[in-house]
Amino acid sequence: MKKHLPILLIIAFLFPVTSGVWARPGKTVNPILFKISYQAETATPQLIIGEVTGAISACAGTVSASPAIQQFTVSASGLSADVLVTAPADFEVSLTADGTFSASVMLTQTSGLISSQVVYVRSSAQAVAGNISGDVALTSGEVTQTARVTGHINPLPLVSPIPDQTLQNGQLTMGVIFTGTARIFNWTNDNTSIGLAASGNQGIPSFTAVNTGAAPVTAHITVTPAPASYAYAANSSANSVSLINTITGNTEQVITEGMPANSSPQRLLFNPDKSLLYVENEGSHTIAVINTVTNKVVTTFPAGFDPVGMVISPDGSKLYITDGSTNQLTTISTADYSVIKTVTTGNIPYDLTISADGTKLYIINAGSNIVQFYDIATGYFEYAIITGTTPNSIIISPDNKTLYVANYNSHDVAVIDIAARRIQYKIDVGTAANCLAISPDGARLYVSLINDKKVIVINTLSRSIVTPIDVGQNPAGITTNSDGSKVYVVNSLSPYISVINAATNAVTQQIPVQSGGRFMAILSDNECPGLPVQFAITVNPSAVPVDISIPNSFSPNGDGSNDLWAIAGLSAYPQNTVEVFNRYGQRIFRSAGYSTSWDGTFNGHPVPPATYYYIVNLKNGKKALSGSVTVVK
Repeated sequence: MKKHLPILLIIAFLFPVTSGVWARPGKTVNPILFKISYQAETATPQLIIGEVTGAISACAGTVSASPAIQQFTVSASGLSADVLVTAPADFEVSLTADGTFSASVMLTQTSGLISSQVVYVRSSAQAVAGNISGDVALTSGEVTQTARVTGHINPLPLVSPIPDQTLQNGQLTMGVIFTGTARIFNWTNDNTSIGLAASGNQGIPSFTAVNTGAAPVTAHITVTPAPASYAYAANSSANSVSLINTITGNTEQVITEGMPANSSPQRLLFNPDKSLLYVENEGSHTIAVINTVTNKVVTTFPAGFDPVGMVISPDGSKLYITDGSTNQLTTISTADYSVIKTVTTGNIPYDLTISADGTKLYIINAGSNIVQFYDIATGYFEYAIITGTTPNSIIISPDNKTLYVANYNSHDVAVIDIAARRIQYKIDVGTAANCLAISPDGARLYVSLINDKKVIVINTLSRSIVTPIDVGQNPAGITTNSDGSKVYVVNSLSPYISVINAATNAVTQQIPVQSGGRFMAILSDNECPGLPVQFAITVNPSAVPVDISIPNSFSPNGDGSNDLWAIAGLSAYPQNTVEVFNRYGQRIFRSAGYSTSWDGTFNGHPVPPATYYYIVNLKNGKKALSGSVTVVK
C-alpha cells in the first residue's frame, strides 16, 4: 500500500481543482487525463573474471592434464541469461579439473548471480608444437568478457628414417647410426636368430648376419627416441661443471679437465644450437668453451679482469661480456675468440640482456643504479633509466617489449616499457631481489629472494605476487624449462637444486649438486615420448654352392680371343672382391663384384707378359681363393 501513496496524494491534490472547473455553469470543459507509471530499479549486469593461474604444457598430439592446466574464477550479478564459456583455438574448457573438456561450457546463473565458479582450461590434442595463446570468451546476453590463456606444446623427439638391409648368411651388415632430434635412442629386435641382440640403445654396430635355414629370415628393428632432460650446473667452489640428468636427478659427469685453476665458474650460456657451452670463470677471468657432445673443454680465452655478465648474439657470432671492475663492455668474435670492441659503461655493469633481433643491449649498472640502452650497430649508448637501488639482474620479456630489473637494495622489481623508455611500475618484494626468470609465455616472473630462502611468483598481467615458495639457502640463479612447466632454482649455500612445478607452485624435486653454485643451463628438457621408426634386416640363406673356375692364363693381345680374365661362377657371389698383384706385391687390379673382367692393364697401360698373383674373396664366410695367372701375348 505504501508504494501507491504518492499516486493517491496527486489524485487528491488535483480533485478540487478539476471539480471547480467542471462546476462552472455554461462552460464545457474537457477532462485532463494523467498517466502515471512506476518502474522498478534493475541491477547492471556484471561479469567478473579472476586471475588466470597455472601453467599449461603437453606433448604434441596429446591434451594437457591436471595439474598442467590453467584456471580462473567467474563471478556475476544482474544477469538475465546463463554464461556461455567458449574456448579459443587449441584449447578446451571444463568445470572440473579432471572432468570432461570441450569447446564450450555453460555457467548457470541463479537469480542473475554466479558466485566464484572455477573454469578449467587445457590444451587440445590438435595444438601444434610451440607457444599457444588465446582468449576464452564469456558471454551472457549482451555482456561479454575474456580471459587470456597461454601454454606450451613440446615437439615429439624424432628419429630419422633408416633403410632396410638384405644380406646373405655370413655377410656383414652395415652399421646403423641413429640420427634425429632426440639425444637417446632405444631399439628392440623381434628376431634374434639373425645374430642381433633383442634390444639396445644408441647405434647398432656391424655384425655377421646369420641364416642357416632354407628360407629368408627377417628381423624388424623398432627404434624409439627416448625422453631426455639434461642440464649443466656451475660448481664455483669446486672449479667444475656438472652434467645432470634432471629426470633421474643423477649427476652423470663432472667436467674438471681443462677448467683453469681457481676458475670459480658462475654463469653458463649456450650458443644458439647448444653445441657449445660458454662458462664464465670469475676466479680465473676466463671463458671456458665446452663441447656438449663430448663434454670436454675445447678451449679457454681471457675475458677481462672481472667478467660478470654474458650474452650471445642470436646468430651466435658474438659474445658480449661486462666487466664489473673495469666498467667495460667487450664484444668477442666466436670464430676465433678475438676482441672486436671494448667500450666503457656505467659503474659496475653487473648484468645484461639482448633484444631478440640482436640490435640492442640493455646493461644494468649496480654502482650507478641505471639501465643503459646500447645500440650494437653504432656502438653508442642511446639512453639510461634510473631503475632502483643496486640493480642485480635483468631479463627481457618473450615479446621483446618489456625489461624486468631486480633491485637488490630497494627490494623491488622495476618494469620498463622499452619503446616508451620509462618505468611503467614497480613491484615491491619486501627484501633483497636477487635473480630473475620469466616463463616462455611471459605470464609469470620468478624472483629469488636471497635472504629469505624463497622464490616469489609474480603475475605479470595483474602485476601482483601470486605466492612465495620455500627453496634452499641463498637462492640465486633461476631457469625455466622450454614449456614453462618446471622452474629450477640454484641454492648457492645448499647442496641441491630446487625443482618447482609451475602449475602448483610447489617444490617437487631436489637435485643433489655441489654447494657453491649460482647458475645452471638446460641442455634438453623434452620429456615427451618420441614416435618409433621401424626398419628390417632380411638374411637370405647361403647360396647354393657354385663352382668357381679361375683361368690360369689369358692373352690380352686384342685378337678377340681370350682377351679377358673371365672367372666363371662369380655372379653367384655378388659381394665378392678380386685383387691381382705383381711379383713385387704391388696391387695392380681390384674389383668389388667383378662386374668387369680384368683386361691385363694397369693404370691404362698393358702389363708385361709375366705371372701374377690373385686373391678372390667370395664373401661367403669361407676362406678366400688364391693362386697365379699368367699373362701371355
